[in-house]
Amino acid sequence: MIESGFSLLRNENQVFTLANERKILFTGLDDALLGNPQFPSSSQMLETSYDILLTHEPDEVRHYRNKGYELILSGHSHGGQINIPFIPQVQKKATSLMSHSDNYTGGLYNLGGNKKLYVNTGVGTTHVSARFGVAPEITVFNIGI
Repeated sequence: MIESGFSLLRNENQVFTLANERKILFTGLDDALLGNPQFPSSSQMLETSYDILLTHEPDEVRHYRNKGYELILSGHSHGGQINIPFIPQVQKKATSLMSHSDNYTGGLYNLGGNKKLYVNTGVGTTHVSARFGVAPEITVFNIGI
């Protein structure tokens, strides 16, 4: 990842200043299954216009929903990879195999107030090297701040 030019945020904050001088805070947490997620200082939230939390496993939102972030971005579930119309039990079973993604499998969820969780279904696979009825996804957000 680093060799490809990506910045990994493991229990770190990164503030970006927009052309209009408003600031967005990104907080990235370490993986809940293989790492050790710990929140960095939240003091930068006082200086920013919008705060986004990045966490791999969507069900971990139960620990983070009251931390003050307007948007939480997650993945991990792959949308279950298999979704047969009119047989939702197949997708539910597929997502249950992915611990930490039973409750939030894909899409936008309202967490109350101005807080939202978005779970991206991604482009890859896991466990089964196939996708059916779950289109690969790259999401673009347009946040008006």
